[in-house]
Amino acid sequence: MITLPPSLTKILRLVHFVFAILMMGGALSIMIIAANIPSDNPALLPAYAHAMRLMDDMLIISGAMGCLVTGLVYSVFTKWGFFRHAWVAAKWLITLFMIFSGSFIMGPCVNENAAHAADPVFCEQAFWDNIAVIHRWGTVQLILLAIVALLSVLKPRLRRSSPR
Repeated sequence: MITLPPSLTKILRLVHFVFAILMMGGALSIMIIAANIPSDNPALLPAYAHAMRLMDDMLIISGAMGCLVTGLVYSVFTKWGFFRHAWVAAKWLITLFMIFSGSFIMGPCVNENAAHAADPVFCEQAFWDNIAVIHRWGTVQLILLAIVALLSVLKPRLRRSSPR
C-alpha cells in the first residue's frame, strides 16, 4: 500500500482543515443571515436569499466537496483508513449524511428562495417556509459539524462490543 510521507500528510491535514473551516463558516453564515431577515420589508428578501445562496455555493459546497476529496485521500493513503478506527467511520457517516441532507433538503430551499424571491408571483409564505426548513436543518448541520470537529480533535476510542 502506498502511504503519504509525513510532510505531505501535514499538507493534506492543513488543506482538509481549511475545507472544514469553509463548510462550518458557510453554515454559520447562512444561519446568521436566516435569523436576521427582517419580516417587515419584503423588498429585501431577494438580497437575503442571494446572500444565502452565495454562502451555500461558495463556502458550504466547496468546503464539503473539499472535505470529501481530502478525506478520501486521507483514508486511502494514510494509516487512518476508512474503518480501522470507529471515530473515522463515524466521521464518514456523519459527513455523507450532511452532504446528502444539504443537497436534497437545505439546498433546494436556499436555491428556490434565491431563484424566486424577486418574482412577484412567488408566495412570500413559501419563502418563510423555506427559511423555517433552513433553520431546522441548519441547526442539525451545525451540531453535526461540531461533532465531526470534536471527533477529529479527541479521536475517541469508540469501543465495539467484543464477543466473550
